[in-house]
Amino acid sequence: MVLAQGVLVLLIVVMAMTSGLLLISHGGPSFELVKVLAVLAVLIALLVILGRRTTDAGPRS
Repeated sequence: MVLAQGVLVLLIVVMAMTSGLLLISHGGPSFELVKVLAVLAVLIALLVILGRRTTDAGPRS
């Protein structure tokens, strides 16, 4: 799980940098930027879900 979280964090950083570069290169918002931000939101959601699954994995009393 830790490896999966690390990969997701790396992908989030790459997608955030990509969105910034798209914003600068197009001089404003564009359709490509919207697609990149949507993928970024999905990756963040997956990271949150993985984080919750790893913290809730312990035995319940």
